[in-house]
Amino acid sequence: MTRNPIEAEAAGQEFVTADYRGHEFLVPLDLDRWPLDSIRRCRLLNTTTKQITVNQQLLVLALRELLGAQWPAFVAATPKKRHLVPASNAFAAAVGVPADEGIKTDIAFGGVPRLLNLIDEWPGKVESDLNRFWHIDYRDRWRFTRRGQRKLTLRQIHERLSNLPVDSALAIAINNGRLHYTNTDLLLMDLFELWAKRRHPSRPMSAAEKRERDAVAAKSEQDAADHKARMDKRRAAQKKTTALSSARANAQRALQEETAHAQG
Repeated sequence: MTRNPIEAEAAGQEFVTADYRGHEFLVPLDLDRWPLDSIRRCRLLNTTTKQITVNQQLLVLALRELLGAQWPAFVAATPKKRHLVPASNAFAAAVGVPADEGIKTDIAFGGVPRLLNLIDEWPGKVESDLNRFWHIDYRDRWRFTRRGQRKLTLRQIHERLSNLPVDSALAIAINNGRLHYTNTDLLLMDLFELWAKRRHPSRPMSAAEKRERDAVAAKSEQDAADHKARMDKRRAAQKKTTALSSARANAQRALQEETAHAQG
């Protein structure tokens, strides 16, 4: 029995072997046979920290449903609560839907909850993109071959959705309705900045770039304010000097007029 989920699907395997802490467990290869409702609910949003966290009770429930008769052996092999999340991730990886290290919300059952969220949140866009880019009929998820195999598995859907182009309906929806920029788009914006000596108004910035740009802008604004203050001070000094010179000239002229009048 192969452990490669792709080969296992091709061979018509019903289960695949997952390793955790030196112990082997059999999990259904077909993700649609997993306790998906329980898996959906085992991640929660902490309203205080705004972070995605794991509900340990629901995680236990999901693992117990998944493992069935293997549950006592699993508990004996992994007696600590800290083992539950890594075990769930190992099981998800075994069926071809591992956690993505670059996605912080993949904290239990690998990428399965994220996949379910995409399907639940944007079912029409998922169906449309599968058809547009892969010529896949999403309804095949609930159709079976004569051998009883599902024509379209959640693992296959996961692979397609993970490799959609930036102009896909799902990618745009995830980006709040905005089209993602391609590397070519970003290169053209950088060339614009090189020629125009200013940043393209649509050029996205990373947090670090934004902090650097804000710091430069703040320094430029402060330099301009300091220059204006110096110029104002200089003009005030010049105005004062001019006023004093004018006063001296007027006094001198008045003195000369008085002297001339006295002599006359």
